[in-house]
Amino acid sequence: MLMLKKLSRLLALMSMSAILIAPAILVNLTFIFSFARRTRTLAALATLWAKCSCRILGIRVRPDGDFNKDLTGFIVSNHTSYTDIMVLASLLPCTFLSKEDVRRWPLVGLLSMLAGTVFIDRSSRSGIPAAIKGLNRKLRAGVNAVVFPEGTTSDSSDVMPFKSSFFELPLMMNCPVIPVSIKYRAAGCGQLENPVAWFGNEYFPKHFWRLLGCGNVEATLFFSAPLQYTKGDNTLARKDLAMQAHSIVSKQYRNLSV
Repeated sequence: MLMLKKLSRLLALMSMSAILIAPAILVNLTFIFSFARRTRTLAALATLWAKCSCRILGIRVRPDGDFNKDLTGFIVSNHTSYTDIMVLASLLPCTFLSKEDVRRWPLVGLLSMLAGTVFIDRSSRSGIPAAIKGLNRKLRAGVNAVVFPEGTTSDSSDVMPFKSSFFELPLMMNCPVIPVSIKYRAAGCGQLENPVAWFGNEYFPKHFWRLLGCGNVEATLFFSAPLQYTKGDNTLARKDLAMQAHSIVSKQYRNLSV
């Protein structure tokens, strides 16, 4: 029965994703000369994909705290798994920052490109400035820019320190910084403490195959109030902003663990 459950979920997810490829291509072609309309429409399609994906995988998304679906800003969150993208996008129109090699992932890479993901090449000196410019355009188009400042996924025991590079963006644009803490609770996934967490060198297909067999997963997203900050020396300001955001995300993450 477990094998059948995994296969049916996998087939449903692949079929749904394949069906949405055609509309995404059409949107990219239709609004080729209107970046803002293309960005907003693709974000809406991504939200549809994320909602369907969460439903197929049995992930129940529960927003908490100061959640405001009408607020657009710079969202920073702890990073536990690739499922963070699904649960955030299911609630809000978002664009995400992703590492360059995701482009080459089967199906996932194509979907990411069609959805307007901003990719960063960390091996290039121009990688971060180019990514900041890309996120800037998305924010101006009216969608949330999501960054996971830990820089990688963690084992979910705590929130790792935030890298400050991308906090230059809200300082440039004077836009809200929205801290989000994501916590998962899972049942029917074996003996692992947090089977949703994907970190270290674990092979992606192995982890995803295990996730397909989970019973019920609840994702709680605690939205803290947008950060208040003043512009100053950019280097000091972004480091201070990163520390503030990390403190808030960490505190609420621990509160969700109680």
